[in-house]
Amino acid sequence: MLSGGAYFINKKSKHLREAAEYIFYTLEKPMQLKLMAHGLTSARWDVYNDPAVQQVPYMKALKRSLDHGFYMIEAGPDAKVIEAMLSSAIEQVWKGQESASEALTVAAQKIRETRSRYFQA
Repeated sequence: MLSGGAYFINKKSKHLREAAEYIFYTLEKPMQLKLMAHGLTSARWDVYNDPAVQQVPYMKALKRSLDHGFYMIEAGPDAKVIEAMLSSAIEQVWKGQESASEALTVAAQKIRETRSRYFQA
């Protein structure tokens, strides 16, 4: 996850390196400028001041909003539940109660179960 966007690479992909390189390419400043000029948002703070980006009608307001906020968070119906489950998993690892792999596996399963209730309809 990055700034409200998600990048997924299938673990069975035959081209893991190329997929990762593509993601890094899309996050480079020139590409972020192009994407923002078309109305998308960016995780890179340095692109919001670009004159071309400022021509997008709502970018000045968005930048002011981001300047006043400390960080961006997900805003789905299940966001708080996911945040709580991941926080709990991290805490268990920190306390030495579970390995990172175990804690994240359990958290992923709980998140899948919880999300299925939100998105059944």
